[in-house]
Amino acid sequence: MRCPACEAQGFGYEGMHKHLATEHPDLVEISSAGRSSYSVKCPLCDDVYRQAIKRGHPDASFIQEFEDEIRLVGTDILVQHLIGEHPNEVGYDGGGDVRE
Repeated sequence: MRCPACEAQGFGYEGMHKHLATEHPDLVEISSAGRSSYSVKCPLCDDVYRQAIKRGHPDASFIQEFEDEIRLVGTDILVQHLIGEHPNEVGYDGGGDVRE
C-alpha cells in the first residue's frame, strides 16, 4: 500500500499502521479541552471520525500517560477507512492478507 500523506509505499496493513503512527502522528488529534476525545481526519477525503476517550475522562494525566495508545487506536481506524473507502488510492487490491 501507499501512504496517503507522503506517498511512501510498499506497506502491508501492519507496515502502513506503523508508518502512519510514527511518521504522521498529527493525523490523530487529541483534545483534552472539555470532554477528552480524539479525532482522525482522512488526508484523502477529509472525512473525520471523532471518539470520546474513556468516556471523556477529565484527568489530563490520563491523556499524557496513554497518548501513544490513543494514537494507535486512531491510526487503526484510519487504515481501516483507507482500505474500505480508498483502496485504489492507497494501492490495496483487496486480495491476500491485509495484515502482511
